[in-house]
Amino acid sequence: MTDQYNRRYARDGGGSISIGGLKILERNGGWITNGSGQNLLTLTYLDRQQQDRVRPGPYTNTYQLVTKYLVNSGNATCDTGLPNPTGTIVTVTSGVPENCQFENFENIDFGSWGSVAAARASSTGVRAFGKVGIRCTYETDYTITIDDGQNASGGVRQMKSGTNFLAYQLFQPGCSIPWTTAPTSALGGIGTVVRYINEHQVCGQLTTPLPLAPAAGTYTDLVVVTATF
Repeated sequence: MTDQYNRRYARDGGGSISIGGLKILERNGGWITNGSGQNLLTLTYLDRQQQDRVRPGPYTNTYQLVTKYLVNSGNATCDTGLPNPTGTIVTVTSGVPENCQFENFENIDFGSWGSVAAARASSTGVRAFGKVGIRCTYETDYTITIDDGQNASGGVRQMKSGTNFLAYQLFQPGCSIPWTTAPTSALGGIGTVVRYINEHQVCGQLTTPLPLAPAAGTYTDLVVVTATF
């Protein structure tokens, strides 16, 4: 995708420069020698704050450098020189890939609960919230999935403490749509200006009420979050 209003995005935030040029050669009698000068072409990428809306895709532009050769410049009859009407065509190319990266994760902590209180809690009584932050190239589509964790059984996520387990679920913002690895339950989004991070809430919920009060201990699990773009 290209756009005439786009500009190249400089990742480092401070701009970056590419320099090229045309070497000048001089003829001295029957010999061609290196000249003392060089014409430099300097291309500067604007800094990151001015590149927030660069869409992914290839970018190209062309420039025509028209030269004029002066022969025997000391002779007034030749001072007008010999023009090169077609000039030299210089093509400038740059590519902006689709890209995303996670930032600003926030863990889910259910806090401390008494075993009896946790067992008797209603189906929505034990909730905690975390978040997943993602930064993407402007207008890059992405989806986010979360796996079943390290202690899943029968597709049910579980936290573990020693040999004991405590079932829980993860939901997308609003606490109604389960967050799983299935593409049909992935959370979709689109990259905004690159200086902003898209933050998505993760709703954690214990599977309650419990048939038995859980054993005392600290229960933990680790899940893998995947972004596809």
